[in-house]
Amino acid sequence: MTYGRRPPLKTQRYFQSQEMGRWLNTFSWDLFATLTLKPDVCLSPKQLEWLFVNFISKLDKGITFFWAMEWQNCRAVPHLHALVGNLQDIDQRLSLEGWAEKYGRFQVESYDALKDGCFYVVKNITTDRLIGWDVSDSLCCLPEGAKL
Repeated sequence: MTYGRRPPLKTQRYFQSQEMGRWLNTFSWDLFATLTLKPDVCLSPKQLEWLFVNFISKLDKGITFFWAMEWQNCRAVPHLHALVGNLQDIDQRLSLEGWAEKYGRFQVESYDALKDGCFYVVKNITTDRLIGWDVSDSLCCLPEGAKL
């Protein structure tokens, strides 16, 4: 079972997202995370980004991450998928106390490369549903020839 579906159409956009997915697949990931806001929570994309990055930065300075934020299909609210790596000695269960009550679902699971998480996080990277994406500083260099 995969985290989700890859785009079905073999378009230029599809190939661009696949190239980025292959690039992400060259790194070692520990966690796959999804942040979904509750219906009564109104956060801007910038606020959701800040919450995620702030949470990750409190864990350890050496953590690597990639996140992509998209508009949800069923409602006009931001939704974030992330890959997190280099956790080493950090408890992978992470402390999410208070998140669900305040904001909504923060699903975190151990990363399984067989589930295509690197491709799932970039499924909307070239579509109108994409709000934005970012990587930790240690991942900031794209491979030679990669274009986004």
